[in-house]
Parts: sequence; structure tokens; C-alpha cells
Amino acid sequence: MKFVLGFMVMLVCVQICEQMLFSKIMDISIRPRPRRTHGHRVIIHRNRSDSPRCVFYHSVKCGGGWLRFSRRRCMKIFAKANFKTAKFVCRRNGAKVVSVHNARQNRELTCLTYQHFRRRVQAWIGATREGHGWRWSDHSRFSYTSWMKGEPNNWRTSECTTTNYKRYGMWADTPCGKRYHVVCVKG
Repeated sequence: MKFVLGFMVMLVCVQICEQMLFSKIMDISIRPRPRRTHGHRVIIHRNRSDSPRCVFYHSVKCGGGWLRFSRRRCMKIFAKANFKTAKFVCRRNGAKVVSVHNARQNRELTCLTYQHFRRRVQAWIGATREGHGWRWSDHSRFSYTSWMKGEPNNWRTSECTTTNYKRYGMWADTPCGKRYHVVCVKG
């Protein structure tokens, strides 16, 4: 009995040490998931270097390198490609280029890219120009934006959109032929 109790105490200490080490290495604080809360909560704290400090309350993997950010949303970052290829890459993986419908989803996307690269890297999101407006490539309603000041500026007749332009979480219209990392979402 004493052996089992001692073993369990040691196991808990190892888990706490792993969490502390992980949070130091990744600059991510791990906190227990609050009861009665479903999904993945993300809070961003800004620091002087403009790097987001993402606090993950719990992390659930979707399998195959996909990360779950809510009950129905799993995201993954793929290699650089132009926008047409980005749509193909996502479709081939049973997903679509990410669409962002509110500030929470924009924070999740920001934290995903920061966690993956540890620096600000532009990535494709699924917004494309349609006439004088914008639409999501998954045909969902386009009602939320996070344009950088002065964007969209229609630079070189830009028709696609990237996130993390000049600042984390800020969008810019971008020529579709340029190559950026691809963020896909499924669920």
C-alpha cells in the first residue's frame, strides 16, 4: 500500500514538473480546464515584443497533427503554397482553408501560428475578394474582419487574404499567387 501511494505521489510530481518545463520552453502557461467548460480556451496577453502570450486551458489533439480549438474545429498548418494550391492541400486533407467568424476564432488562429513558428509568420486564410466585397472560400457568412489599418488596399489587385500582417492577428489583402503557409480547418 505504501509503495502504491509513494508511486502515485511520484507520478503526480513528474507530471507537474513536465508541465512546468513545457510552459517554460514553449512560453505557454498550462492551467487545468475549468469544470463545466467545453472546448479549448485561448487568451492572448500582449507583451512588449508584440508576441502573443497564449494561455491554453487544455489541449486536445484531433489526430494526425491537427489541434482541436472547439468541439467542432480542428486546425493544422501546412507548408507554403499559393492560394489555389492551399485550397487543394486543405481539400486533400478533408478540410478547407480556415475562415474566421469572430474574435475568439481569430485569437485561436493567432495562437496556433505563434505556437507553431514561435514568430510572426503570414498565413493564408480563406477570405477572397468577390466584386466589391469579400467572401469565405467555404461559402460561410463573411461578417467579422480584422484588417490591419489601411487594409484592404487592393495592392496589385489583391484578391486573397493573409493573417499576421505586420502584427499578430491582423489581416491584409494579398496577391493570390504569392506563397504563404496554409492554415486548414476541419470539423
